[in-house]
Amino acid sequence: NLQKIYKTYCGGSTSTPTASRKGSFSMFKKKPSSSSISKAPAIEVSQYQINFGLQEGTKCPLQEKMTGEITVSVKAGKGKYSWWLPKPDPAYTISVDPASGSFKKKGEQKFTVTVFFNSSLLLEELISLEVPGAGRFFFYIHLESERSVFGEDIRQYYNKGNVEIPPALVCMRDYLKEVDGFKEKNIFVKEGDEGEILAIRDKINREIFYDCRDVYALAKTLIAWFAEQPVLLMQSVSENLLLSAGGQQEYMSVLDMMRDPQQTLVIWALEVLVDVQLEQEHNGVDMDELSKLFGAALYRPQSADPTKNEKLPVSVAKMIKTLVNYRIKIR
Repeated sequence: NLQKIYKTYCGGSTSTPTASRKGSFSMFKKKPSSSSISKAPAIEVSQYQINFGLQEGTKCPLQEKMTGEITVSVKAGKGKYSWWLPKPDPAYTISVDPASGSFKKKGEQKFTVTVFFNSSLLLEELISLEVPGAGRFFFYIHLESERSVFGEDIRQYYNKGNVEIPPALVCMRDYLKEVDGFKEKNIFVKEGDEGEILAIRDKINREIFYDCRDVYALAKTLIAWFAEQPVLLMQSVSENLLLSAGGQQEYMSVLDMMRDPQQTLVIWALEVLVDVQLEQEHNGVDMDELSKLFGAALYRPQSADPTKNEKLPVSVAKMIKTLVNYRIKIR
């Protein structure tokens, strides 16, 4: 429990941290040699929970940088320092600037801590400043992001081999079926009313979506759920595999190689496109255009080779179209 660790070693409240220590966390220190003791800097830190300028109970916005400051007082000596940060996570990023360096003189050294939320979550993390000869100093981050299903962490829907389709996706597809939205002319291709898109997003985030005034806005909102994933669902597929695959069997093999929950959600998206194609006589939607739209929401070219970046969207769209046609046959 991070709060317990924080309280135990910092001796203060997590909500109003006022504890101060000089070289504490002795159990985590590397034993210095006698020669290094005299050279090691004497460090003093007065606050161990990082303040990001938020009032108590305020949630952090998504897709915006939150910055806090740590001030370390160097009382004597010189020495190097480096920061230990959690492993990279698609749901959020934490960075410290400067990440490493040297204490060269007495005075204050300021560090800027930046947190960026890609997904909705409650974040509890420890980061540490390591100073050889002086010890390791821990700092506690406790933040909660705003709730949004757009860009949410899909790992929450995967448990012991089972994948739950996110409720936001289910309610949008169900409503389109209920009002014959898949029969509407150029559904998913035609732009929706921007104000209605915002209203739909707000209702879905507050779990009170029951209807809407514009099915085109709803269709665009459904695509946005995929496009706003921190890591797009097909991003893990190798570039060379996408470029070299061709034909139904090879595309099915590529899909089989994907891991859950990504694989199940891509298949679900393909089924939505099947819904559209089965009503093609009414909606007149061109499958090539629709495949490009969904392809851009499922995969983003990131190759160092500009030629590959031009070819990859075409390959992804071709794969989607082929798999949709296959799924039409088996439905």
